[in-house]
Order: sequence, then structure tokens, then C-alpha cells
Amino acid sequence: MDNNGHNKDKGAKGCGHGCGCAPKSTSDTASKKPQASDSEARAKHSHDDCCGHDHHDHHDHDDNCHHDHHHAHHDHDDHGDDDDVAAFPFFAAPAPLDQDNQPVIKKHKGLVLPPVIGHRGACGYAPENTLDSIRTAAEMGVEWIEFDVKLTADSVTILFHDDTLDRTTNGHGPVAQAKLDDLRDLDAGNWFAEGFAGAGIPTFEEALDVILETHLCINVEIKPCPGREIETAEAVLDVLSRVWDEPDRVIISSFSEVCLEVAKDMAPEWPRAYLIDEVPEYWRDMARHLDVRTININGNRPETTQAFIEEILDEGYGVLCYTINDPQKARQLVSWGVDGVFTDVPDVISEVLITKH
Repeated sequence: MDNNGHNKDKGAKGCGHGCGCAPKSTSDTASKKPQASDSEARAKHSHDDCCGHDHHDHHDHDDNCHHDHHHAHHDHDDHGDDDDVAAFPFFAAPAPLDQDNQPVIKKHKGLVLPPVIGHRGACGYAPENTLDSIRTAAEMGVEWIEFDVKLTADSVTILFHDDTLDRTTNGHGPVAQAKLDDLRDLDAGNWFAEGFAGAGIPTFEEALDVILETHLCINVEIKPCPGREIETAEAVLDVLSRVWDEPDRVIISSFSEVCLEVAKDMAPEWPRAYLIDEVPEYWRDMARHLDVRTININGNRPETTQAFIEEILDEGYGVLCYTINDPQKARQLVSWGVDGVFTDVPDVISEVLITKH
């Protein structure tokens, strides 16, 4: 483990199939569609407007990757066989099935919520937020993926999580100070496994090419560097608006309330998700102000109880939990009413949450 909670040896078998695969090239630029209109006044802090509190953007502590990881070399059959299922506690019920023995898919305000979302692609099997990770998720049959988008120094949208380059590349220093040309020279795969050496940091446009090609649904997390909330949100939404016209296949999420306010203004038809780690007292007021569809919470925190999940559901919001790699935990959360989970190992979690007969 490094100091961010990642096992440096994880994914040593490349894509998880033992092939030691090399990264693939990006696809051509997708066709463009009309741009979303520019936003006018968003500089005010969101919860000054809605409830008079001082503003603090919330940054994800998972989500600086302090979660436990289940890696590619695990034997997936060990997670999904009948003996393991029988060993789960009585409260960890599987996802409910309808009269045709198919998983019940919940809707909130018209949005069909996925039971399993690949975290940063399928980052238990390929380096996070890379084209390889996106393709790996698609090859697994994952329907929804999540990834992070932030800005370079020259205002290009890229897939990247951290504020600094050090953890997931061979570069150093703040992302906000690096231009795209500088990032093109970095290796974003070798830290994960030698089979991914040479994988690059993709632009958002390059990632969207692969996503459109593989017909994935997406949770786009706007992940601004400090002080760049408005410009990051505007740039992300502008790029996405050129190629994306299916509001039922996208969720826009952020820990930054300012970013979600920009999204509400620029693309009101796209569902929004309010990301929370430490739960603020004003969460109800903020969720109402931002007009979100779901509230996405850290499923591994002790305060994520059945009672709190029921509070959120009673307010009319969907609940998605991050980052859940343990099948037993996933089943428990679903039995408490959670609609879906983000996971590094979507195939493993799908085996226990989406059991078709």
C-alpha cells in the first residue's frame, strides 16, 4: 500500500485476464452537437444562497482513495458461488427481483438508477481514469461507469482524480500547473502494472469517443482543483454538450456545490448527484437548492446507517454509495434501500446484486 491506500502491485495481470495487455490507442474525435448556453451569474457560493452557511467545498476522502481495494487477480467465482452467498448475514439480502425474476431497477424523478457503477472505469483491473479502464469496464458488460474530470493549466478537460500528478503518473506537482502537452509525456499506467506502461492521461473528448463507441452510460464527476470550480464545471459541461443528448444515460456529480450550481444553470435537464463524505447539517437544504436526483454517500463511513439512508429516501432522493468492493457490504446496503454502488470490481459486485435466473 502507498500512502493513498493503493496497493502498488494490484492489477499485476493487466486487464485481469492474465494477458498483460498494453494500452490501446484513442479513437477519432466524435461528431459535435450544439453547445450548451453559457452561464451568467454563478460566482456566489451555493449555500450562502440557499441557507446562509459559510461555503466549504467537500472533497472526497474515498476518494482520495483511502478505501480497501479488491484486485484483479482475485478468483471471482469465490465471490459469487452459492456457499459464499449462504454465508452472508441474514440482513444482507440480494437485490429484489420482479415477477420475471429480473432485478428491480429503481427510478427517482424519472432517472433509472444503476445497481452497479464501475468506479473510475473498472479500476480494480486497469489504471483508473484511463481509456484502458473504460474499455475494460465495457468488455465486462458494465452498463454504467464513473470517472473524474478536471482542468489542465491551459484549460483542457482531462480524466484525472488527484490535485497532484504524483500518485498515478511518473510526473510530479499540481495538475493545475501542467499544460496538456506536458501531460502527454507522462505514463499513467506503469504505477498500476507493467502491462499498462505507456497508458496516457486521456482528454475528456478522447474518453467520450470510447464511451460513445462502447455505448456506456456515465456518471461524470466534476473534480475541480481548488479555486477552479466555476471554470472547470463550465468546461466539462461545454465539452459534454457537444456530443451527448441522452439525459437518461448521464449523471453529473460533484463534491463542489458551486460546480453543481453551474450544472443546474447550464444543463438543467441532466440529472445531478450531490456527493457527500462528511454529512453537513444543511444537506437537505442544499440538495433541494441544487435540485439533485440522488445523494451519493460514502458507504464505508460509520454514520452511513440504515436510518440515515432511510432519511435520504424519505426526502425523495435516490442513494448511491461509494466505494464498495466487498460483496457482503454491497448486499447489506441494498437491503437497507440503497439504489446502487460504485465499485472498483463491477463484475464481482454484479454477481451478487444482479443475479438473473
